[in-house]
Amino acid sequence: MILNAIKLSFAILVPRILLAPILAVLYVMAGILVGILLLILTMVSPVLALIVGVLITLALMSFPMMVCMRLGLGVHQIKITDSYGKLIFPAMIYGGVEALGFLICTVIGIAAFALLSTDMSFSDFGNLEAFANGTATETALATGDISALVIFLIGVLALSALRAALLVPLASAAAGRDANGQFHTPFVGFGSNLLPLTVLVILSYFALPLIAAAGVFVANLLGPTPAFSSIESLSWSGLGLQEYVVLISFWVGWIWVFCLQCAGGVLCYLKERDQLPMQETKSPEVFRMEPIDVRALRKSRA
Repeated sequence: MILNAIKLSFAILVPRILLAPILAVLYVMAGILVGILLLILTMVSPVLALIVGVLITLALMSFPMMVCMRLGLGVHQIKITDSYGKLIFPAMIYGGVEALGFLICTVIGIAAFALLSTDMSFSDFGNLEAFANGTATETALATGDISALVIFLIGVLALSALRAALLVPLASAAAGRDANGQFHTPFVGFGSNLLPLTVLVILSYFALPLIAAAGVFVANLLGPTPAFSSIESLSWSGLGLQEYVVLISFWVGWIWVFCLQCAGGVLCYLKERDQLPMQETKSPEVFRMEPIDVRALRKSRA
């Protein structure tokens, strides 16, 4: 699956890059409209404005992934008739779940680090001055405590598993139908193919710094001085070929990471689709009388 996902990710990558200018324009337009909407809502209720702002932000974060899912489904000749506008609501749902998981993992990670790597106890969490100003963190890191690294890796694993668990439902939402042919129901397929998809997500995250390093290596071959050698005095007007190579490689690598994850979700969705019996949604049958029955009914009334 991982090898097939890598192959499909490159098929998704090219159209996704071509769609980047369109998505950028849409994001600018959405930002303007959202800003106006939030300004109006703030005058009504700041709390309502905050909630709406968070939901829209989450949708904007998940929407590009669902676009990649549709591109992957298109490669496999899966016909989709729903518009892209119908992806906004499920994008809010799945984006909200992932954001909540990120928040929980962050809070648990900070608490675990404070308890394991410092002399803090549960009773000290009401007064976090030492932890907030960095004293406890600096002390723990200076002593060579590996708790931070272990907690970080566990956090990455947990967040990767959460992303992996959402990939098949995201593919179902992008297709508009679950693997069994029914109209999409939120979270159907959650956790499906969790182990291979988690491995895929972790590999994709570790691939990004390798791609960036490769970009730096290629950029340094193009000139006598290293790229970004004078960062202090660097400006957009001072960017040369080497710097653009580094930036473009990182940008393309960032897009490819999500294309790879989406490719894995699409493949697992299609695998389930092939294995499950299709249950097409049918319209309710309407009873129709035969013509001879209609004539007999008219004669009886006469």
